[in-house]
Amino acid sequence: MNKSIVTLLLAASLYAAAPTMSMKTYETITKVQEMMEAQRYTEAAKMLDEHLVKSEKLPFDQAYMYNIYGYLYIAQGSYSKALVVFEKALALQMLDEAMTQNLLYNLAQLYLQEGDYARAIARFERWMEHAKVVSPEQRMLYVSALVQSKAFEKALGVVKQVIAQSPKPVALHYQTRFYLEYELGRLNDAIKTLHGMIELFEPNKTYYAQLAGLYAMQERYSEVLGVMELMRAQKMEFSEAETLQYARLLLSQDQPYRASKVLDEALRTQKLPRSTEHLKLTAEAFLSAREYLSAIAYYEELAALEGEKGEHYGVIANLYARKHQYDKVVQTVDKALKQGRAGKGDLLMLQGFAYFELNETLKAKAVFDEAKKDPKHAKAASQWIEFLTGS
Repeated sequence: MNKSIVTLLLAASLYAAAPTMSMKTYETITKVQEMMEAQRYTEAAKMLDEHLVKSEKLPFDQAYMYNIYGYLYIAQGSYSKALVVFEKALALQMLDEAMTQNLLYNLAQLYLQEGDYARAIARFERWMEHAKVVSPEQRMLYVSALVQSKAFEKALGVVKQVIAQSPKPVALHYQTRFYLEYELGRLNDAIKTLHGMIELFEPNKTYYAQLAGLYAMQERYSEVLGVMELMRAQKMEFSEAETLQYARLLLSQDQPYRASKVLDEALRTQKLPRSTEHLKLTAEAFLSAREYLSAIAYYEELAALEGEKGEHYGVIANLYARKHQYDKVVQTVDKALKQGRAGKGDLLMLQGFAYFELNETLKAKAVFDEAKKDPKHAKAASQWIEFLTGS
């Protein structure tokens, strides 16, 4: 607690209490206050201790001195000791209503700071019973104690009251409400709160991300996509995970072209590393969008990256065939065959057809002769050979 605030509280209390305490106590407390202002805490504590013994039969004086002792401990950062003497002052039941209320509120704050949430709640509630005015900020301190005690239902009720009574919207109040609704499993209420936060406050990426997360929990993926579209419209920067989520959502909603463009841009601008996972996803997105040349470029990068471990040349060969680039089909099948991957018969049939389209009949026949060894393609390869030889 700020030392200047401690001094002001002491001065106000001293002025109010002076007429009802002994002159000796008044003089002692005046000297103690001067010592505290000069940060002579050890001397102040010694003087209070001596006078507490002498004033044993003066309960009001003792209550007031315990109260002063509490501020002395606060000034030194000894909050647990302050709690002890403040409770002694309260237990004597000699202080007037104003001082008692001030004491209760100090106790509530100290218990909250020390992590004794049950006692903090008890003191807050007793203080609020008689408080003439409870500000939204003070109620939120009470809420924080309730939250720490897992009393979410009660905390939510107080937060709603704070929101209703506040002269203008405060982000912290709404954030706390959202948190409590989420913890209580009221996802629809939490979604409504987030929508309200988005409308009331400056654009905040966290709100959008939380909203998207809640929709995802409910498997409302079209809404998740809608939220991410709003984020992009407001030029909010996507993380790597968010970029991938956005692209996959577009794919799931049958928008492969847009997904491919998002991934392509992220790779080009280095917002996504050019890993095999990301390259493959982008290639597949372009393939689904029937952007075959772009898909080929990514599959070729994948093939080069994976070397002999890869199996993308077969896909590339088929894509070249779709673009009628038969010379590249032949070359790519050769690369695929060198890898010794499964599906050799399929590749040979494709290469034989490519040679045919290139008017290289002898090479086509030789390839179909090899393909005929695969039982799966024996009949089709034989038919091609008969066609090519005219027999």
